[in-house]
Amino acid sequence: MNNSYNFKVKSTTPVKTLAASIGSCLIKEGKEITVRAIGAGAVNQMYKALAIARGQVAVSGKDLLVKPGFDTINDNEETKTVMVAKVILQ
Repeated sequence: MNNSYNFKVKSTTPVKTLAASIGSCLIKEGKEITVRAIGAGAVNQMYKALAIARGQVAVSGKDLLVKPGFDTINDNEETKTVMVAKVILQ
């Protein structure tokens, strides 16, 4: 059984939809979330969604623990830096 979900965020990702998905996975299913974003616009959307999701889970008396970090990928022979946030319910 898989105990984590992976989300890839684009600069056009709807923030409220992403936040609802994060909140649902954490509260209803108790899953760990990994959120990945490449580029300033995508990172902006990612952190806005995490802030909204934090407010959503606060209603249940919980909080989010977010561990930010970086990763690299090779895309068309070009190395790109990926912003990664691991999220768990606390």
